[in-house]
Amino acid sequence: RPDPGPTTAKIPIQPYNPAPAAPEPPPPAEPAPVSGSGARRPPAEAPAAAVIDRSVLRVADLDPAAPRGRVQVPAGAEVWVVGGGDPLPAAVAVALTGRGLRPKAFGWADPVPDAVPGSVAGLVLVAPAGRDTDPGLNRRAFGWVKAAGPRLRQAGRAAGALLATVARLDGAFGLANLAADADPTAGGLAGLAKTARHEWPEVACKALDVDPGFADARAAAAAVADEVLAVGPAEVGVTATHRCTLELARAVRRPGSPPDLGPKDVVLVTGGARGVTAEAAVALAEAFPVTLVLTGRTATPAPEPAWLAGVTGEAELKKAIAEHLGPSAGPRQVGEQYHRVVAGREVRRTLDRLAGHRAAYFAVDITDRLAVAELVRQVRAKFGPVTAVVHGAGVLADRRVEDLTPEQFDHVYGTKVGGLRNLLDLLGPDDLKVLALFSSTTARLGRVGQAAYACANEVLNKTAQAEARRRPGCRVVAVNWGPWDGGMVTPGLRKLFEAEGVGLIPPADGARFLVDELGAAGRAVEVVALARPPGAPGSGIVPAPAGSGVTPPPAATPPAPAPDLAPAFERVVDADTHPVLAAHVLDGRAVLPLAVHLEWLAHAALHGNPGLVFHGFNDLRVTSAVQVDGSGPVHLRALAGKAVKQGKTFVVPVELRGRRRDGRDAVHSRAEVVLAAALPPAPPADRPPPVTAVPYSVAEAYRDRLFHGPGLRGIEAIEGASYDAFIGTARPAPAPAGWFRAPLRSGWVADPLVLDASFQMMILWTQARHDTGSLPCFAGRYRQYRKSFPSDPTTVVIRIRRDDGTFARADIDYLDSDGRVVAQMQDYECVMEKTLNQAFRRNQLVKQ
Repeated sequence: RPDPGPTTAKIPIQPYNPAPAAPEPPPPAEPAPVSGSGARRPPAEAPAAAVIDRSVLRVADLDPAAPRGRVQVPAGAEVWVVGGGDPLPAAVAVALTGRGLRPKAFGWADPVPDAVPGSVAGLVLVAPAGRDTDPGLNRRAFGWVKAAGPRLRQAGRAAGALLATVARLDGAFGLANLAADADPTAGGLAGLAKTARHEWPEVACKALDVDPGFADARAAAAAVADEVLAVGPAEVGVTATHRCTLELARAVRRPGSPPDLGPKDVVLVTGGARGVTAEAAVALAEAFPVTLVLTGRTATPAPEPAWLAGVTGEAELKKAIAEHLGPSAGPRQVGEQYHRVVAGREVRRTLDRLAGHRAAYFAVDITDRLAVAELVRQVRAKFGPVTAVVHGAGVLADRRVEDLTPEQFDHVYGTKVGGLRNLLDLLGPDDLKVLALFSSTTARLGRVGQAAYACANEVLNKTAQAEARRRPGCRVVAVNWGPWDGGMVTPGLRKLFEAEGVGLIPPADGARFLVDELGAAGRAVEVVALARPPGAPGSGIVPAPAGSGVTPPPAATPPAPAPDLAPAFERVVDADTHPVLAAHVLDGRAVLPLAVHLEWLAHAALHGNPGLVFHGFNDLRVTSAVQVDGSGPVHLRALAGKAVKQGKTFVVPVELRGRRRDGRDAVHSRAEVVLAAALPPAPPADRPPPVTAVPYSVAEAYRDRLFHGPGLRGIEAIEGASYDAFIGTARPAPAPAGWFRAPLRSGWVADPLVLDASFQMMILWTQARHDTGSLPCFAGRYRQYRKSFPSDPTTVVIRIRRDDGTFARADIDYLDSDGRVVAQMQDYECVMEKTLNQAFRRNQLVKQ
């Protein structure tokens, strides 16, 4: 069954269920006739699927100096540590004991103990060491997660709880130094953690990957314990020298060399006669003069009986089937026969589309090793060795973790993972030129109701990483597809995706995407393909967790811009040449404000695009704070990529980079800057939310609640606050020469003081709501409708959209004195941490 991309447990899915196989399944049926001469047709020149955003997965270092809050777990809470016989699990238990918890150790095969719901506040699953992982590891892990779930959720609602999985790949989830003979099975653990993160908001969920070369078990365990108990990214890699996370980098495909597939090559496509994989099979046949071998569970279709001739539509088909079966047939029998008829028609249509090409269809269950062995034997005898594999088979069983049965987990997992292992084992001697795996954005991002699907597809992703190292001459790619327009995307799912702002991949564009990806330069292994929502000028990518040191929930973290960037300018930063930094000191260190990051990134984009004006940005994230102390100046480089036209605007990827003290390159911030030839009219302003007066003055706010010095005290007045809103006014910034001795421009692109004042208002809101400070870490979208802010105070209207006590998301409107929109910011995100209150009080620069 082809991969439909993410779905949801709220919409019932009715996958085709073939009749049960006999205990000794027969060998594959004889293939459908081979046809066509297959003269070579080179791939099309035009780029595929302009409506599909392409992103690649990459590693981002975590800044060890970034503020890291502690996961809310009560002291003395019981935490289950599940692991194998190597030293790490026991060492993790010891490390957790030293951090005030009460761990209990279990083996993977141990039965889950009885416990009162709420009495267990943590579950840590540690994958075994070594390269021959138990193939049932993820099924066992699912069992522990399912059993512990109710206990963790109740504990989380009461006082806090955690779930962490620990793989042992390479300390970077397979993206760094994965051994060619590594077992990728443990990669699936991350899929379980990311799914639970969506389903259990009251539990802090995280996936770790520890470098197996981390020889000191005690040091490794200490790092694991630190990360388990730290607020931060959903995925963290741990090595002996540093830590990292994963992020998506939006990347335009650059053409490389297409695979050398000719008339002697045989391409085996699983799940390839129906649905979205069939589209890919047809595109491959049109691009390369190969022999296509399609497999599926549907029986090789025979000619339909006369009583079905011309009957279409679900109601008409079921009526005809019921009349043919007679009055004794119940709805279940009619439904099963209906699905067989529809599946047969799909296979027949696919084979008809492949007329004129060399193609054959085999009915085979890819999870049946004996049947697959017979398939491979027949293919080799009839057509020659298999030289390319496209693994698109998959099934769904969408249920929340607590409702998913072990049998359903096995069905989903076995089709994806077991089927691929059967193929790779049996095709071992064959020299593969292409290995393309159909994975899903569910694996990358997690999704409610798809624990088995996320787990299985994460194993596919890491299998691709291992196979790329084992087969350097083979083009290996795992495409993490978003939902396709067709297949198992029902009208109900279509409406759901539209409501979520997720686009559907047009089948022809998706198929073309795969063909083009096989010839992409760079040979990216894990690629995300997600359609833009209808009418959207920018990316439709559902963001994934990225490395900020303090991380919002998974659906709030952005993909990164493209990596092909060129220098725009350099800047040497210290407190003397940038006196405004003295007004932005945390814990004794001056920190470059987010609003200044924005100014410099915007300048980098404008630098190479004269004639365009600044309109805003997408996905602005500070990944590593720019900190200035007495140890010397900080050298920064601003980089920008090429402007890409999107509708009436131009999007420019930008980054602000520096170097760490150990010499490694550091990305401090990145975004996409949006430019325009002319600014569009501003949208009408919404009615401000109701607020009530606050019990302090602006002067008292700066004295008692905020850390900002005189140069950044931009709040003019506070109108009031409420449970989910804050309104105030902010004064404009002085000219850039008042902040920097050598400004880049004579005027501001935006207004950094107004923007920073709005972030200060969010601090006042979090102080009142949770008695804790907050710091900005991300802003999803900002649009400015004037070339500059007004010279009189700007009204700031903040609407809080999400708040869980450690993280908040808000939309912010900036209005002139007449109530008209000057600018708007959506998805502003800040992190809250009690330790910030102390850091705020140390707001004087410490000289060293």
